Amino acid sequence: IFYISYSHVLLFKKINYFRWVKPENVDELKFVSKDVLLIRAGETIIFYDVDTQKEETIIVGNKSNSGDGKYELPLESVGCIDCCEIDLLALAEQPPIPKVVICSYPELKVLATLIDSSCSAAYKSILFLRLEYLIGLRGYPAFDLIVWAWRIGEKLLVVDTGFIQPNQYLK
Repeated sequence: IFYISYSHVLLFKKINYFRWVKPENVDELKFVSKDVLLIRAGETIIFYDVDTQKEETIIVGNKSNSGDGKYELPLESVGCIDCCEIDLLALAEQPPIPKVVICSYPELKVLATLIDSSCSAAYKSILFLRLEYLIGLRGYPAFDLIVWAWRIGEKLLVVDTGFIQPNQYLK
């Protein structure tokens, strides 16, 4: 049984085995592959395999990492995440200079790092567009939309959205 309650309590039940994980807040919940669910709670990322009921935990920015230490992401924090149908992850870091790291799953091998030093605004939302592009929406004070050709690390377009809404997101 997989259950997420309003109080943000996760319960994983396996035959005669219970495990409680109590994140403060579940920020994102997405499938990173056919059978693996990505759960982000603050700086903690949990990969939960729904078939085997096994999990891997990564704490971003923690050099000693609470998991088995085999994953080391070049990030100090995570603001938002997106997943792609070919087992790719995009993780956006918070300022001082926000960057987006594209990784393969399950190895978490870094394929690209996108850095835009022209603005220190954090990404509020990121989204893969097809397999070649990544769209990012930045927050205060910029509120602009950025289109990246992530495989070559090129920023293709920056559009001022003209909106100043704290609840703007890409879906």
